[in-house]
Amino acid sequence: MADLMSAVKEMMIEIREMIKEQKEYHETLKEITIENKKLKEEKIEKDQRKSNIIIKSEDFQHNIGKEQVKQFIEEKIGVPVEIEEVQVISNNKKHQTIVRAKINSFENEVQVISNNKKHQTIVRAKINSFENKILIISNNKKHQTIVRAKINSFENKILIMKNKCKLKGSKHYIESDFTKSEEKIQKKLREIAKEERQ
Repeated sequence: MADLMSAVKEMMIEIREMIKEQKEYHETLKEITIENKKLKEEKIEKDQRKSNIIIKSEDFQHNIGKEQVKQFIEEKIGVPVEIEEVQVISNNKKHQTIVRAKINSFENEVQVISNNKKHQTIVRAKINSFENKILIISNNKKHQTIVRAKINSFENKILIMKNKCKLKGSKHYIESDFTKSEEKIQKKLREIAKEERQ
């Protein structure tokens, strides 16, 4: 009888171990399924962006369309192309500036603080007269319009990317439309390249 009880206890321990292993297996399977789903979604997104380019330019208007992008690429890059779709991602024409001014009469200084969502500007200026005239001080650069353009073929995109060096020295930039994970990789590569140049 004691042998039987001992055998039952051993079986119960084995069953508990099997249940624990099954739970771990199901957790692992669940993690793999989630990771697989993310990879599939990223593959779909990557395929959708395959023929896309991102163009950054100060010259674009807020209502830019297919024809303007086509003309831009053909004139600046020299690649005849058809544009399937254009999406304005960012159009920073003017920014509201929040200004706080404090006049310290002993030091005759003004501190202008502009604190936008994306930009923080702090400017200190001496007041050179008692007229209390304050000039408008701005160190904001012209802001670029960023456009995502879907090119009619991947081959044309490759031609554009090979010829984008023609924009060097201008205020126009073209890059591939990367997914978030690809963008992280590109950022890391840029950091490594910057370190190696120093």
